[in-house]
Amino acid sequence: MKDVLKIQFNRWLLALLIVLLLSILFWIYTPRAFERRIYLFPRHYSPGIGAEERLLPKQDHFEQSISLYVREYLLGPSLNKLFRILPLRSRIKSILINENTIFIDLDYQSLNLDPESRISFYEAVELLKQGVLMNFPSIQEVIVTVEGREYEKNKIEPTS
Repeated sequence: MKDVLKIQFNRWLLALLIVLLLSILFWIYTPRAFERRIYLFPRHYSPGIGAEERLLPKQDHFEQSISLYVREYLLGPSLNKLFRILPLRSRIKSILINENTIFIDLDYQSLNLDPESRISFYEAVELLKQGVLMNFPSIQEVIVTVEGREYEKNKIEPTS
C-alpha cells in the first residue's frame, strides 16, 4: 500500500515539475506585451532635464506605437520631480508618418504654457522631437506643426 501511494505521489510530483517547466519556457519565449519607452521632461525644482521610463502596451502597427507615445507625452510625467512640457489642454490634431519622417500637428492650446513652466514652447517641441528620435530609431526627422503651421522660434504667438 505504501508503495502504491509513493508511486502516485511521484507521478503527481513529476507532472507538477513538467507543468512548471513548460510554464517557464512558455513565459521566456512568449513576446512581451509591453515596450519600454523613455520620456524627457524638465526638472521641477532644479535646472536640467530628467528622464522617465514607462512601459506602454505593445501596438500592432508602428503608427499606433508612435501615436500612443506622443499621447502619453502630452499627459506629462508621473514623477513629481519632473514638469510637463506642454499644457494639459494640449491636443494632437494629427500624426502622419511618411517613410522616415513623422509629422505631429498640435492645436493652439499647446502654445499656452503653464506660468510655472521652466521652458519655452520651442524647447518643449525640441524635447518632444528628441524623445521620438530616441525611442524610434527608424525615424530620422520629426516635424511639429501648430494648427498646420510649422513652428519656428518666435514666429507663432500664444493665444490669449
